Amino acid sequence: MFPPASLDVRDAVMEDARARSSEHAWMLARFVCPASKLAELGAVRGWDDAPGLSVVLDDDVPLPSGAPVEAIEMVGTPRAGLPDLELFCEVALDELAAVAAAGAKAKLRCGGARVPSVEEVAAFFAAARDLELPFKATAGLHHPVRSEREHGFLNFLTAAELARDGAGEGELREVLATTDPEALGTGSAAGRELFVSIGSCSFTEPVEDLRALGLL
Repeated sequence: MFPPASLDVRDAVMEDARARSSEHAWMLARFVCPASKLAELGAVRGWDDAPGLSVVLDDDVPLPSGAPVEAIEMVGTPRAGLPDLELFCEVALDELAAVAAAGAKAKLRCGGARVPSVEEVAAFFAAARDLELPFKATAGLHHPVRSEREHGFLNFLTAAELARDGAGEGELREVLATTDPEALGTGSAAGRELFVSIGSCSFTEPVEDLRALGLL
């Protein structure tokens, strides 16, 4: 339901169902839904046997009773009155410490109106590592390897592993900037404790690209 896909709720539910019935469903976690679309999602899908939800707070609406909401995503630092759920906060680099102090997780936006530079992403990884702050990344991460205009999620997985091993920003920039798939790995359990997930409006693009690389 998010650009560039921008499916309506019914089509997004159908696409999610197809993905969850595929052989690669193990890659798929929560269904990400704007708060403003929750009522419509409940009417279309219902909550029986529904996948876990991560709700983006684009509107100040109550969470529907029975909805399997597991996480909240918001812009800004944590505030009072939020449900006691896993919380991801999209903030500037200098606000990461406040997110960590509140016991929340961070969210790194990698596309949309603005794509952060390799230098900015490296600084984010290093700061999150130093704060022991887990984070997710979203927008513009459909493809495993960096291109001219987009970051790659294998670059991120590799960088997270290096960050956990103590790499400095220079080393992180190098791996985040590479367009050579041979220079990248698939991460590690320790790295995944830092970089916990990606948000993508496409399931097929990551799968097709990983197949092309011989990783699936």
